[in-house]
Amino acid sequence: MTPTRLDPVLLLATTALIACGTPLDPPAQPTPVKRNACGLEIVDVPVQVPKWQDGDPTGGASGRLLDAKGDPLPDATVLACTPFTCITSDTDAKGKFLFLTEELPAVPHKMQMVPSSDKMPILIWYQPIEAGKTTTPGRDIIVPDQSEAKVPWPVDKGGQVVLANGTLHLKAAPATLMYPLGTPDDEQAVVATRVKATNLPPMNEEPWRESKEPVFAFMLNPYPFKASAAIEMKVTGTKLETGRRYCILSAEPSTAVIEHVGDAVADANGDLVAEPSSKLSNLSTLVLIAKRKDSD
Repeated sequence: MTPTRLDPVLLLATTALIACGTPLDPPAQPTPVKRNACGLEIVDVPVQVPKWQDGDPTGGASGRLLDAKGDPLPDATVLACTPFTCITSDTDAKGKFLFLTEELPAVPHKMQMVPSSDKMPILIWYQPIEAGKTTTPGRDIIVPDQSEAKVPWPVDKGGQVVLANGTLHLKAAPATLMYPLGTPDDEQAVVATRVKATNLPPMNEEPWRESKEPVFAFMLNPYPFKASAAIEMKVTGTKLETGRRYCILSAEPSTAVIEHVGDAVADANGDLVAEPSSKLSNLSTLVLIAKRKDSD
């Protein structure tokens, strides 16, 4: 039998393939994140709050609270809450709070700070909890001074209030306001403090940190305070170009998740006025951020 003669080039290529193995497919590229005109991620399928039961994984959380001057905030109570449980921790002399790794369900939490002084607002922030780990918010929590006086806003009367040193105007129809359970009629009042966007507590999304245009942020109390019908809103002193559009973002009280609840448009005076279609009802963390011009 005549021996088969192999092509030297083919033999070399075959040997190389055997030595190196089958070429690997290129690594899968991550799916680009789609964002709307407000900078919030577009989620095709809404994320459901995971259920949790005894025996499921747990994690811990820690962080530090500072006052408006940058000093530690001791003796404040921090609540770590899910739709099914709340656990508390008090801050120490250094303003630090701690939840042990066996204390918290390993699901996203709404964190709530209850201050030791009525000169500070109750505030909320968002913090994921990972199994077997102690997570942190990623930065210190700044608690602003609440020096403005409370403005009466009776449920039965509704009407307009002017807050945050005359910059935030809110209007509600009678019998639509909803104060925290147990609020006496003679204590139906609200206060709002304007804060720097960089001092807002951490949220699940923070598109205002990328904004190149002015951002208008407010902390409102009491908490939770909301309305059963949309609140009319105007922010004055903004001095914006007439027609400039802004997104109205609000924190959902039970989850601290940021939601787009409507748009505001700069009027002839440069003030931002919420459009009639807006659905502002949760009054805790409120942020107005410029819409992307290519999406107007």
